[in-house]
Amino acid sequence: MHIPMRYIQAIAGALTGAPWYAYVFLIYVLYIGIKATKTQTVWLPKIFIILVIISGLFLFRLIVHYGLRPASLAIYLGATLLGSILGWLLVSDIQLKVDRDKKLITLPGTYSTLILFTSIFVVRYFWGYMDAVHSSMVQTSGY
Repeated sequence: MHIPMRYIQAIAGALTGAPWYAYVFLIYVLYIGIKATKTQTVWLPKIFIILVIISGLFLFRLIVHYGLRPASLAIYLGATLLGSILGWLLVSDIQLKVDRDKKLITLPGTYSTLILFTSIFVVRYFWGYMDAVHSSMVQTSGY
């Protein structure tokens, strides 16, 4: 299979033109994902703290970029509901060990976190690159 040189150059430009913190974040995402492939015990409030932080950052970005309009808020709430349902379906068959006194939960290892976090990083990186290089196209697409 022959890949045209312009595609290779475009990919190389996208990777070499990234800010340094993108690589730090990628390493962190891979670290968290690989760590999640092994059984681990987690302090239960930590899971909720991370969830609140991620949700808050996303909501903040939504408000800053699109304003708090009913349509954007409805999409946010719908996506949150859909994500919650899919998350529940992913973990509903898993047997968890819970230590209620110490507020610890033992999670079995899974590759889903690695796949999900890496996918989110790739999509966000792609749209960030497109915004930086072709901002007029991204603005008209509704991103």
